[in-house]
Amino acid sequence: MPENEPNCPLVTNDAHVNPAPQNLLIIDGECGFCKRWALYFQQIALGRFQIGSSQEAGPLFPQITQEQFAQSVKFIDTGGAIYHGAEACFRALSLNPVFCFLVWFYQGFQPFARCSEAVYRVVASNRMLFSKLTLLFWGEELNVSRVLMIRSLFLRGLGIVYLIAFLSLIPQMLGLFGSQGVMPVAEYARIVEEALAQQGGNMIRFWYIPSVFWYSQSDTVLMVVLWLGVVAALFLVINIAPAIAAAICFVLYLSICAVGEPFMGFQWDALLLEMGFLAIFFAPWKLFPGRGQFAPAPSRVIVWLYRWLLFRLMFASAVVKLSSGDKVWADWRALDFHYFTQPIPNPVSWYAHQLPRWFQEFSVGSMFFIELVVPFFIFAPRRLRFGAGGLLAFLQVLIILTGNYTFFNWLTLLLVLTCWDDQALEWFSSLFRNRRSKVQIVDEAGSRRPCKPEIFLKRWIIIPALAVLVTWMSIAPLVGAFRINSPQWVSLWNRYLGQFRIVNGYGLFAVMTTERREIVIEGSHDGVNWLPYEFKYKPGDVNRLPPQIAPFQPRLDWQMWFASLGDYQANPWLLNLQGRILEGSQPVCKLLGRDPFAGHPPRYIRAILYDYKFTTPEEHKQTGAWWSRKLLGPYNPTLERRSP
Repeated sequence: MPENEPNCPLVTNDAHVNPAPQNLLIIDGECGFCKRWALYFQQIALGRFQIGSSQEAGPLFPQITQEQFAQSVKFIDTGGAIYHGAEACFRALSLNPVFCFLVWFYQGFQPFARCSEAVYRVVASNRMLFSKLTLLFWGEELNVSRVLMIRSLFLRGLGIVYLIAFLSLIPQMLGLFGSQGVMPVAEYARIVEEALAQQGGNMIRFWYIPSVFWYSQSDTVLMVVLWLGVVAALFLVINIAPAIAAAICFVLYLSICAVGEPFMGFQWDALLLEMGFLAIFFAPWKLFPGRGQFAPAPSRVIVWLYRWLLFRLMFASAVVKLSSGDKVWADWRALDFHYFTQPIPNPVSWYAHQLPRWFQEFSVGSMFFIELVVPFFIFAPRRLRFGAGGLLAFLQVLIILTGNYTFFNWLTLLLVLTCWDDQALEWFSSLFRNRRSKVQIVDEAGSRRPCKPEIFLKRWIIIPALAVLVTWMSIAPLVGAFRINSPQWVSLWNRYLGQFRIVNGYGLFAVMTTERREIVIEGSHDGVNWLPYEFKYKPGDVNRLPPQIAPFQPRLDWQMWFASLGDYQANPWLLNLQGRILEGSQPVCKLLGRDPFAGHPPRYIRAILYDYKFTTPEEHKQTGAWWSRKLLGPYNPTLERRSP
C-alpha cells in the first residue's frame, strides 16, 4: 500500500539504455518506502543521479519488462549499463567517491555480494515493516545529517576547555615545574638528556619527549608557553585560523604533559590531547572559515572518530570495573564509599553520601547500563543515537554535580555532542535561521556561492590515513581494559607513537577505595610543637565544607590523594615538596592554603596520615563538622632543615 511520503522528482524526458546524459535510479513510484530511501541515497550521492518511477519510465525502457521492474530497483548509468537490486543501490551511492568501496567489495568479494543481495531481498519483501522501522528510528524526514553547527559548537567548546586548562596552570606552573618548584623541568630535562646522550643528536630527545621545553626550561619560558596557549585557545573560541590554533594548543599542551609527570598524567589530560589532535583535522584549514553555508564542509570521518572515542571512553570505564574483580563493584556497593573517597569531594558529595542504600545500588546499576550498554547505540540509527547521547550526557551532568573532576566531564559532553546533528539542535539553529534566509534570498538573486570542499590532500589522503592509524592504535587500549595483552603486531604503532598521546586508554576507579587516607603536612621549630599546613582544596580542617572548584584543577591537591594510596618511597615528589617548604620556596608555598609559620620556614617537617570519613547528619548537627578523622601514624620520616 502506498504511503503519504514527500513527492520525489520523476524523470519524464526521453531516456535510453544507450549512453544517457544523467545517471538514473528507477524505483516503484507507488512505494513510499522506496521514495524515502531513494531521496536519501540521492543526497548521499551529492545529487549525481535522477530518480525515476517504474510506472512512468517503464515505456521508455522496453528492454526491461514490468516483471523485472517489480523485482528490484534499477540503476542505469550514463554508459547505458543496467544494474539491479543491491548492486543498483551501491552503484548509485558510489557516485559519491567516499562510498566507492561498496562497489569494490561487491565485485571483488563474493560473500559480501551474496549477503548484500540476500539482505536486499528481505527488505524488498517486507517494505511495510521496514518503512515503519524507518519512521521509528529516523523520523519523518530522512535526510543526510548536517554537522556544521555541531562542529562550530564543538570547536568553540574545545577552545574553552583548552583556555581553562592553560589558565588553571598559570598560578601553579612555577610551584610545580619552575626552578624552585616541586619537580623542576630543568632537572627532568637534564636527567633525560643524560640518558639519551648515547643514542644520537637532538632529534632523539624530541622524539622520546616531544616538548618545546628542550629549547629552554627557564621560568620565563614556562610562563610564556602558558600565555601562548591562552592566546591560541582564544583564537579557537572566536574561530580565527581554527586549525592552526588547535595545532598550537595541542603542541603546547603536549609539551607540558611530556615533562610534567606526575602532575600532568591524568586521564583528562590524555583525553584533551586526543580530542585536540583530531580537532586539527576537524577544524577548517582557513584563516577566516566563515559560518553557515560559506563554511567548509566538516569531515564526517572525524565525526565518526570522535564517536568511536566516546564509545571507548564510556565502554572501557565500565569494563575496567568488571575485569578488575573488585567485590565492591560486583556487590553494587561502590557508591557507599565513592562520594567521600573521591579525590576532592564537592558540597553535594556529602549530601549524596547520605542517600539510602537502595538508591546507591540503583545508581550503580544505572551507571553500568549507561556505560556498558548505551555506548553501542552511538553507532545506531539517528533517533537511537540521539537517545544514547542524552543518557550519556545525563550521567556526565550527575558526575559534575557530585564531584570535582576538573574538565573531564565537560570534554565528555563535547564528545556526546557529536552524537547529534544540526537538525537535532533546531532550538539553537533558530538563532541563525534569519541570517541564513537572508543569504538564501541573495543567492536566488544570482550571487549564490556553493560550499567549497576541503582541499584534496586533507580530505582524500590525510584524513583516511589518520582514520586507519587512530582506529588501529585504539585496539590495544580497548583490549587492555579487559586485562588482555595485545599481540605485538597490534600494539606496534602504540609503542612507536605513544609518547604523542594521540590515542590513549581510559577507565577510572577500576578498584573502588573504601577508606580515605589523608596526608597532613606539619612543621615545627622545636620538634615538639607541630602546626599543620592547610591545602587550599583537599580535605584538612574537618569543619570546612568541601569546595566546588571544577573545572579548575589544583594538581598538587589531586596528587596528594594518589600519594595517600601508597607510601613515600613510591612518591619521591612528596619529599621534594617538604624540602621546598623547608627552604621557604615562595612558588611552592603559594600552592598551599595556609602557612602556620607566616613565611618563616620551620626547622622540622613531617607528613602524617589520617583516616577521614564524612560525618553523619546527626554528627554534623551536633558539631558542625563535615568530616571526622582518626590518626593512623607517620607517612614519612621527619625531615630537618640544616643550618648553613
